Amino acid sequence: MRNRLDEVAELLKTPERVIPLFGLSVGYPSNASDQKPRLPLSSVYHEDEYNPYTDQLLEQLASYNEVISGYYSERTGGARKDRWTEAMAGFLQTPKRLYLKRFLNDKNIPLD
Repeated sequence: MRNRLDEVAELLKTPERVIPLFGLSVGYPSNASDQKPRLPLSSVYHEDEYNPYTDQLLEQLASYNEVISGYYSERTGGARKDRWTEAMAGFLQTPKRLYLKRFLNDKNIPLD
């Protein structure tokens, strides 16, 4: 959705100041598969204030790197062994969704 906000906003007929950022699929899968491992909730959920990087978070990331690498390796017969932090670092090197500022301006959403 975030990659095609103009089209989604037009399709949904969203008014000014409404940004359709996420969608939710509801239903049952036609074939069951293992659930992809996720980072621990304490790594991504912050209440009342943002918790900066800590030794605990670094340990959780190191552990998750091993878990997700094993998950990918098992699902691909060893063809893929990505570590999450390296994949995210690579993903974030290239600017994404550069149209977003224009979209927000078009929806009269203040940026300051």
